[in-house]
Amino acid sequence: VYYLLPADWDGNYDMKPVDGAKYRTWRESFLEGASKLDDIWFWDLKEENIAILGAEKPD
Repeated sequence: VYYLLPADWDGNYDMKPVDGAKYRTWRESFLEGASKLDDIWFWDLKEENIAILGAEKPD
C-alpha cells in the first residue's frame, strides 16, 4: 500500500491509499522525459563551508 498526498492550494492534504500499479503510474507521470543525474554536488555541513556561502557565524 502506498499513500499519495495531494494538497490543495491551502496546503490541506488528502491522504489516498493506492496499490503498487496506481503508484507507479502516478510516479511515472512526474518522471516522464526526465534524465538521471550522475553527479550531485554536496558539501559537509562544516563551519568553513557555511562561511563560503556568506553566512555569518552566530555568537
